[in-house]
Amino acid sequence: MREIKFRAYNKKTKTMISSDRLFAMSVFALAEPLAKEPENFIVLPNQENYPLMQYTGLHDKQGVEIYEGDIVKDTSVYVSGTITEIVYDIEVAGYWLKTETSTNCLQSTNNKNYEVIGSIYENKELLR
Repeated sequence: MREIKFRAYNKKTKTMISSDRLFAMSVFALAEPLAKEPENFIVLPNQENYPLMQYTGLHDKQGVEIYEGDIVKDTSVYVSGTITEIVYDIEVAGYWLKTETSTNCLQSTNNKNYEVIGSIYENKELLR
């Protein structure tokens, strides 16, 4: 079973909020008067100002965690240099590599061909 983690992008400060820091922010938000909520209750930041990105459960060739919204570069011998965005497709419950011309499944068998080079929030220009 894969680990369930999220990170968020703070649009105001233009910084990425790590999974650990996001959890700490959620716990802090549970201070009084919300302390009577269930133990597993987590307050998530406003999606408009803090878009969430879920961890895919995979790592790139450098061991970096791959999240939806990441921009990755294909470093395999055959299609080296292709740059794609990681997206989630709810219909098939899977993560996909999305380019202008195609969409391919991100699998644990081929993720070692990819290197995370940015995110759609911090480096959108990489997709051009």
